[in-house]
Amino acid sequence: MQLSRYDLSYYERLFMDYHRYPTLIVKRRAELSVHEVDENVGGSKSNVMGKPVENLAVRYLTDKRLLFLQNVHESIHDTLVELDNSTRKIIELRYFNNDEYNWKQVAKLFNYSPAQIYRIRYRVLEMFANRAGFCNTI
Repeated sequence: MQLSRYDLSYYERLFMDYHRYPTLIVKRRAELSVHEVDENVGGSKSNVMGKPVENLAVRYLTDKRLLFLQNVHESIHDTLVELDNSTRKIIELRYFNNDEYNWKQVAKLFNYSPAQIYRIRYRVLEMFANRAGFCNTI
């Protein structure tokens, strides 16, 4: 299976947000840790045991948004760690410099042809997608 250009653009957007994920994860955890107000005012006792720490842990482990953010952040980090230095510099220059460079400018800086740069991009995004579980192209 080959990645479509729509898949690649989606994975690129996820990659560009890499530095925002720790903040988003902390924010989501804070949202989940807010204690819910009891709407059963005046009613009888609930049959649910009050285990606030356990309930919070269950919320953290079952929240789809939090799990997605953690998975993407960890997958991008693992992908970057696995790359060689030159490839990592190419990816960092393109994705983590506030959209300062496009792929053709990056190719010029590293003395690569645009086709070579696009192959590197495809390989990195494919590694990320496989690691994150979005596709299986191995």
